[in-house]
Amino acid sequence: FMVSKQRQTVSLALLVLVAIAAACDKTLPMPDAPAPKLTLKQTGTNTVDLEISGRYALRAVQARLAYDSATMRLLKVEAGKEASRLDRVFFSDPKKADGGCNIGITDTRKVLLPSRGALFRFTFEARGTGQGTVRIEHPLGALGGGERVDLETANVAVVIK
Repeated sequence: FMVSKQRQTVSLALLVLVAIAAACDKTLPMPDAPAPKLTLKQTGTNTVDLEISGRYALRAVQARLAYDSATMRLLKVEAGKEASRLDRVFFSDPKKADGGCNIGITDTRKVLLPSRGALFRFTFEARGTGQGTVRIEHPLGALGGGERVDLETANVAVVIK
């Protein structure tokens, strides 16, 4: 069996590209890459999603969700669509939350978080007007090696019905 010189060169180039791709770590930010961003988005009449977007995946995220307890009450917290495969989604008891809820997400199997999509869904009940602002406070991310990453945030004004 004989292989042409050109075919050997192409095969070698493909092997090098595969090796480079395998060696790249998606969790390491590029020097010019912006920090991942946590955004709150009203997705229904009484639901708000916490979404993440960025150019690289994180190992973990923790933050505090804050809201006006005079205008809304937190009923339920659950993993968002893109985070349901992760094995460690934790949050404060919604029944005890009164204006704030601590949240966190990671995976003990070293699975990275999605770099885009909904991490959490919060379900609220209106009190009074049901109008208020839901905020992200004290956001913190971690890279694959545990290095700290400060996260950008975007809060949302909501009307809960």
